[in-house]
Amino acid sequence: MNLLIYFLCLTVTPPAAADDAVEIFKGSSSGPPPNLLFTSDDGSALLGRSINPLHAIAAGLSPRQGRCPYPVPCSATTCCPASTKCCGTGIKCCPTDSHCVSTSIEGCCPYSAQTCGGKFCAEPGATCCGNSICRPGYVCNTNGGTSCCRPDEVKCLGTCCPVGSQCSTQTGYCVRSRMTSLQRTATSLLASTAVSSILATKSPDSCVVGVTKRGRDYSAELQKRQNLQPNCEYDCHNGKRIPVLEIPNIAGQTDQLFISMCSGIMSTGGKRGGDGSNFDILKYAGDGKRAKRIRRRKAKCSGYCAEQKRTFNDPAKLECDEYPPDGVVNGVAAVHRLCIPAAQNSGEQGKRFGDFVNKCKPPPGSNFMVRMKGGCNLRKRDSLDTAAWRKRQAQPASTFEAAGSALRDLGNSSFIYIPFEDLQNGHYHVDTQFQGDILSISVIDSDGDTYFTSEGVSDGRSIDFDVSEVDDDDPMPAALIIDTTRQVNVSYRATVTPSNATSKSEADSVIQGSHIWFLTSFILPALLAWAT
Repeated sequence: MNLLIYFLCLTVTPPAAADDAVEIFKGSSSGPPPNLLFTSDDGSALLGRSINPLHAIAAGLSPRQGRCPYPVPCSATTCCPASTKCCGTGIKCCPTDSHCVSTSIEGCCPYSAQTCGGKFCAEPGATCCGNSICRPGYVCNTNGGTSCCRPDEVKCLGTCCPVGSQCSTQTGYCVRSRMTSLQRTATSLLASTAVSSILATKSPDSCVVGVTKRGRDYSAELQKRQNLQPNCEYDCHNGKRIPVLEIPNIAGQTDQLFISMCSGIMSTGGKRGGDGSNFDILKYAGDGKRAKRIRRRKAKCSGYCAEQKRTFNDPAKLECDEYPPDGVVNGVAAVHRLCIPAAQNSGEQGKRFGDFVNKCKPPPGSNFMVRMKGGCNLRKRDSLDTAAWRKRQAQPASTFEAAGSALRDLGNSSFIYIPFEDLQNGHYHVDTQFQGDILSISVIDSDGDTYFTSEGVSDGRSIDFDVSEVDDDDPMPAALIIDTTRQVNVSYRATVTPSNATSKSEADSVIQGSHIWFLTSFILPALLAWAT
């Protein structure tokens, strides 16, 4: 097939004049979808005028009548019309089938809108792209910028180029070969003949790099033959479909996890089959917590963040995020480590890795892709002097408690993260309190491994579980995870009874400490202070 394509290219592209060989032209990009957030000023501009742009200021108490003229009471002195509800500090009125929004502009957002976790108010079917959004029928430009491309367009830095062209070295432009009418005629005739031959020789198991699909989007026969899981996303690598774990860059939610993983990929990823900048190819271990403990020792995380927390007097709970994660077979000696907030390590990373394993069911020893959504925009800096860190053993309390209610969005599901003390060997008894039903309650570690889980829980419950195979001087970062579709106030009180101490044999390790990486647009203040 490759020879046929090569022959076709040679045949249909006769030499052109030097000044007529290529054409450079400006690329295109779809703008964001219309904003469905409507207020008293912009309601008339709604898409298709399909939504009643009612956003009236609530009526005040009439001095003559002594009562409000509308039936929906907001306060002792204000009210709203029928089929609306009271919103804002105004007070203002929104239709009952919409959300009240209080941002820089107060308004109403229809329940049917695509909000991307509360960031936007766009038409249904719009595609979420981190800090931007694309209208239905368009996809995120994963090569940089906030542009939106048609699925068949070439994604270039800050723009989209049509089929048959390439990205120009000049940002925002495309390049393609000029063709005479004779060349186009020759191309058409030869291509129609060649396509049939190419399709006849193309294997049904072949794949295309950069085309990500869920397993259920393929034929039942192909799903069975390649063991594709219906809810798992797959991309092409070295001619084979492999599962994809994509990590978004969400401010205040995954941004420091994003920096840590990008730093690890750029330090070590190029040696495993990734591009060394935006994605990595990892091998799922699936060999249990004992083997994972041995790999964790090589990252030398024990006491690392306790010392950094002491040095910078940081009040936040920090956890050591090692890359590659403990749950994979590294394949190279180097390990990258960085201290990040516990909510992003054992919370976000643990939950996302756990969901990935549950959905994709990768066999032990199989490859999968870690892809950083939008790409890593990092640059190289001088290293920190990691030898200056001194170990300090963390001593988990025998009893501890915490609470939380913030709902975190995973795209097609949501969860609540509750901080949990690092796991040590022993027995745990946890009394949880909340109102109503939840989908499940779990205790997981930063690699997504589960230590306890229970589904269909109502109105709180007591849970018990045991932990073993954790190094005594290197407790495992953990989190209490509540899977739910609604916001719930959750609290707990836990008691741990430590088991007998376990011996720990020292393992040789090599730490990649020659470089640290920073986002060009965001540098962790603590790391910058240390480096300078």
